[in-house]
Amino acid sequence: RVADPYSRSVLSPDDDSTIPASTYPNMPEYPSGQSYDVSVIQTDRPTYNWQVTNFTKPEKEKLNRL
Repeated sequence: RVADPYSRSVLSPDDDSTIPASTYPNMPEYPSGQSYDVSVIQTDRPTYNWQVTNFTKPEKEKLNRL
């Protein structure tokens, strides 16, 4: 069993107890009844307030590619 590696946060029953509250205040609690790492998702995230509202994406041909 593996937590989603792309999630913003993963809770670990073994590692989280070593993280002080000063480093991660209000850390979500590990859910009872679980024994492996779990992903944390937020379904009610607030709408992002964009700083640049008139952005236009560049043409695909003008993108820098490595």
